[in-house]
Amino acid sequence: MAVWQFELAFLSVHAAAPAPANHGFLVPPLAGEAMALTQPYIAASLGRPQRLAGGAVISFGAQEGNHIDLVEGEAGGCEVWAGIDARSDADGFCAVLCDVARALRCELFAPELGLRVEPQRRALVEALMRSTAWVYALDPSLFRQGAHGWMAL
Repeated sequence: MAVWQFELAFLSVHAAAPAPANHGFLVPPLAGEAMALTQPYIAASLGRPQRLAGGAVISFGAQEGNHIDLVEGEAGGCEVWAGIDARSDADGFCAVLCDVARALRCELFAPELGLRVEPQRRALVEALMRSTAWVYALDPSLFRQGAHGWMAL
């Protein structure tokens, strides 16, 4: 994920908090029908998907911008991940994310913040504004200089 992207996972409202792992968090997969239920709406909002990672990932949107990824898992389940491009006017994309999350009876999980976010646009934007991606989007030159306690690129 690029420094300007705020990463989110879709997490069932009934799921326990994701467990930290060596490369992020282990997010419990959603039921397999999640892929079938979400694809038409996401495609109508973000356009045709592309297959990545040998076909195991169905990606909607631009990988360097706003996107939603459906990651096929074992036993028919899937993980749903999203990246918000903090450099863009992402209000419409945030609305899409919230609509999809509510349809799946999910909350959004922000690994960077270790925070569950209700699928409400205001809550999502508030979480985005606390992210490294937001700091970068406000002033990339300060970010590169290591200002605000952030790691320089």
